[in-house]
Amino acid sequence: MTDSRKPILDLLPDYHYPDMDMVRKIIDGKLVNYDEGKVPQFTLPSPLQKANGTTVGTAFEWVNSQRPRILDMFAREMYGRILSRPDSASFEILSQKDDALDGTAIRKEVRLHFGMNDGRKFHFDLLLYIPKDAPKPVPVFLGLNFKGNHNCTDEAIAPTGQNGGVPLELTADEKAMQIGRWHFREAVKRGYACATACYQDIFPDRPDGWGQSALTLYEDNLEGFSGAHENYTAIGVWSWGLRRMLDYLETEPLIDASRVAVHGHSRLGKTALWAGACDTRFRLVISNDSGCGGAAIARRWFGELYIVMHNV
Repeated sequence: MTDSRKPILDLLPDYHYPDMDMVRKIIDGKLVNYDEGKVPQFTLPSPLQKANGTTVGTAFEWVNSQRPRILDMFAREMYGRILSRPDSASFEILSQKDDALDGTAIRKEVRLHFGMNDGRKFHFDLLLYIPKDAPKPVPVFLGLNFKGNHNCTDEAIAPTGQNGGVPLELTADEKAMQIGRWHFREAVKRGYACATACYQDIFPDRPDGWGQSALTLYEDNLEGFSGAHENYTAIGVWSWGLRRMLDYLETEPLIDASRVAVHGHSRLGKTALWAGACDTRFRLVISNDSGCGGAAIARRWFGELYIVMHNV
């Protein structure tokens, strides 16, 4: 497998920067701009402009032609091929506590099992909090976490995220270390469920994580592979995980799966954006600080830039 990304200079004509000397300094990391007053003019393409230069004129044309074309472009150039549903799925309740969060919530730890007809299998664990007193079914905030489900809550639950190399025996100080990012109690108080899983369990966040990732359901020869894949990305596989979590939520009678907000921060913000683009079942997408390759404008010379990240 080889890295089929285009040479960096092949991408430059699309960026409309003032001169090549400036571009080379940007690539070398010697010229980074955080001054709004120094941002040069830039041109944004219209999402309604078709490849032949004409403009989309109907909703049917957008849904059946232009939108798939744009998705295909992002899949080909940035996020990798869009993975389909596996051949089979089943959901195992590992634990349930009906008086969680000081009696305000139902807590479930759920193992999501996936399989292919050729015998390949993969699983990861989801943490779900459902408000007890809110009218059912309830809407839900869905997002991946960085440090394991056990670090998102101060309740005693099974540790996750072990694919990232996190030691199984965690000290007391290392538990609930990201509780301030999740605020399950406040969400439950306001009538929202919350669901999360650790992104490390879907694709370990390291160059050689391919052989332990969900991509093993679909592809051969991943064990020992490291670096950039010609057809797939970690963000693409993480977004697959979010869509599979939504599959489970559709089976949960206490959850209104038509009102799911998918969210994420940084690289997981990119992941949330891509999941929402690939799967129209998500009602709302929340991207926090997703930066370059996410919600930031790629053609705008400010902060981190695609032409720099492509070369890292």
